[in-house]
Order: sequence, then structure tokens, then C-alpha cells
Amino acid sequence: MALGVRELLDTRQRFRRTGEDLATGDDIGLFGPASMLWRVNREAVLLAGGGRALILQVAHPLVAAGVEQHSSYKTDPLGRLYRSLDIPLRIVFGDSAAVARASRAFRAVHVRVAGETDESAGRYPAGTAYDSRTDELKMWVHATLTDTALVAYQRFVGPLTGSELERYYEESLVLGDQYGIPRSVQPPSYADFRAYFDDTVASDRIALTTTLRELVELLREPPLPVVGVPLARATGLFTTASLPPRLREELGLSWGRGREAALAAEAAAIRRLLPLVPRSLRDFPAALGAERRLRRLASASPGVPAAA
Repeated sequence: MALGVRELLDTRQRFRRTGEDLATGDDIGLFGPASMLWRVNREAVLLAGGGRALILQVAHPLVAAGVEQHSSYKTDPLGRLYRSLDIPLRIVFGDSAAVARASRAFRAVHVRVAGETDESAGRYPAGTAYDSRTDELKMWVHATLTDTALVAYQRFVGPLTGSELERYYEESLVLGDQYGIPRSVQPPSYADFRAYFDDTVASDRIALTTTLRELVELLREPPLPVVGVPLARATGLFTTASLPPRLREELGLSWGRGREAALAAEAAAIRRLLPLVPRSLRDFPAALGAERRLRRLASASPGVPAAA
């Protein structure tokens, strides 16, 4: 399915509508402008990590089965991208009511995502039952988004200190709460999170499946109009470079000094250019909508922290 400019514009408009929704509301929400989640997740350049996050998610065979049997990623890839990001953006940047609605929506969607695997992979024989509401699967998907946001931010925006990484992770625990992930399942510190992530990648809970291979091929040749192909290819460099070496090798994704140099040049150019880009173009509309909400609240109540 080849996508056209219309599909790209429709997806952009859907993100804008989310921003308009979040411009209304009665309070700051869970986090606010001083949080690391606002600082990092506002950057639209994090979209460059979408392919990486999806590959990592689908590298878990039970997630792969759910994606294959219940997702429209093949026929509506941009729609799936929007739906994957919309709920997290609403939870991070919304007021309390928007957060509650997004959390309910997340749980409602995942009620339907259950079944059995069609093939053997890793520790999971064919016919293994899966349910996307299980703590294991919710935690893994949440972990891939958390890790990818930090990797993409530091590659394209700038480095984060150890304390900033810890603060971001501590805030992500609150985000995990909204997905219904018990605190007993979420690693308690950033160091514990890194150990959990690396251990999972090295384990037989990660394995190649037909769905994963098909996804990688789709990302290699995205069904975009001609105007979008150069950007997709540049993003593909980051996707390949930032995958764990084990996955990159098993998927047969070649990497070397030439490609690393190309990515380094691309990332350096983006880091130089981003400060020159107006926030109206640089940020996700959800973040811009949240800042409009805070300015309105601050004008009515001086005790509310104003957005930048």
C-alpha cells in the first residue's frame, strides 16, 4: 500500500487535534513544565525512533503475535503510528481529566488484543496464549518507548546527565502506573531498568518471527510518497545503529564505519539546526497545546507555573 501526501497531511492534522484537545482543561496534570518528561517528550524529532521502538516491541514473540493478528500496521502504518503515540502524549501533557480518559482508552483497546501464537519462537512454542494486558507485555512495550525516547533525544537533541536520566526514569514510573503496570513489576531505578532491558534483549524472550522480519522489510522500504523517502532513509540509519547488536546481527542489518559516519553527520546537523527551528514546528502539538493551557491557567491563577 503506497501512501500519498494526503495520508501524511491527515496524520499531521490528527496530531494537531490532540494539541487542540490538550489546550483545554483545569489543571497542570501529572507532570508539568519542570518535568523531564515534558522536556524530552515534547521533541517531535523523537519520531525518528519510531522504527526502533516498534522493532524492539515486535522482537518479543507474544507482542509480535498481537501486532500481526490485531494491528493495521501493514495497511495503515501512519494511523498505527498516531495511535501508538496519542495515548502517551495525552498522559504526559494532558490535564487530570485527559489523563484519566487516555488511561481508560489504553485499557479498553488492549482488552481485545489476545490470542495464540502461530509459530514457535524463543521460549514460546506455537499455540502459546498471549494477552496484551499481562504485566510482562505492558512492561516491555513501555520499556521500549522509554529507552527509545532517551536514545533518540541524546542522539539528535543533546546529552543528559546521570541525574537527568534518573529523573526521567522516575517520572516514567508514573506513566507506567497509568498503563496499569504494578510498581512491583517496574524496575525501581534507572540502573535497574538498564539491567532489565539488557537482560531481556539477551534472553529467549526475544526472538525472530515472520512478523518481525516483515516489519523490518516494511521499514526498509516504507510505503511513502517520493517526498518522504529521503527522510525515511535517514531515519533508517538511526534505527539500525541504535538497535542492540544482537538484534541487528540476527536481522542481517549491515553496519559499518561508513554508515556510522553518515549518521554522525546527520545527527550533528540536526543538533545544530534544532535551536533555530521555531517551537511551533519543533514540538509535538500536544506539548504546544499543554503550554497554551498553562498560560491560560496562570493568567487566572498566579500560583500556576507558567509554561515557557
